[in-house]
Amino acid sequence: MRIAIKKRGWISGALILSMIGMTGCMSKDMANHLALKKFEEKYGVDCEVIYKEEIGDSVEKRDEIHVYVEGMMEEGESAIIYSWIEDGEAVSRDSLFGYIIREDYEEAVKDVAEEQFTDAKVYADFSNRSFDDVLVQGSTLEDAYKVEQKVIPYIDIIVVSEDDKDVFASKGDKICSALKEAQLFGTINIFALPREVYNQMNRMEYHDTVSLSGYKQDDGKISEVYSGNSFE
Repeated sequence: MRIAIKKRGWISGALILSMIGMTGCMSKDMANHLALKKFEEKYGVDCEVIYKEEIGDSVEKRDEIHVYVEGMMEEGESAIIYSWIEDGEAVSRDSLFGYIIREDYEEAVKDVAEEQFTDAKVYADFSNRSFDDVLVQGSTLEDAYKVEQKVIPYIDIIVVSEDDKDVFASKGDKICSALKEAQLFGTINIFALPREVYNQMNRMEYHDTVSLSGYKQDDGKISEVYSGNSFE
């Protein structure tokens, strides 16, 4: 069930703890407020709740709280806070670390891709990943590896190419192998676009042109597609 939220309506941490003490149990609303408070304190940011929805089955339910953090993401993007109750305690994880490392991750993938294609634009999506609580503002990809955190985003690489299908696929394989060797893991899609479309591409235009849930080739913008990964 998806619920839109227009304002935060904070309950203070002290009040929540007082309410828990009176009732003897943790409610879902209390857990969600604690999750939001923890998120803002962990990263030193203010967030705007966009909406929340319940996921999971009757045995194991969690809330997905989608939040926007100004200055860290573009309009229409969101990080996810996963909130649930375990043994009577509020537990949460979130995906914001992906936004912290996104620019550096994309630049590293771009360097690899441009060994095969003259020009490449890279867009990585970490939004549905959750990360260890030790990864905070200022943490790096190396810090994630130290705590054995899996970092496997969806990576879309936009290129200009006149290669035939076999050569295009061969270059895609080489990119995946090089990314794996560099420990830049991800689910990889490579899209070949005409030069005029490529030149106009930015992150917002990219969201309108291709989709992580299924690429569009019916409008003539995409000439070739390669799909693979850099973690197997």
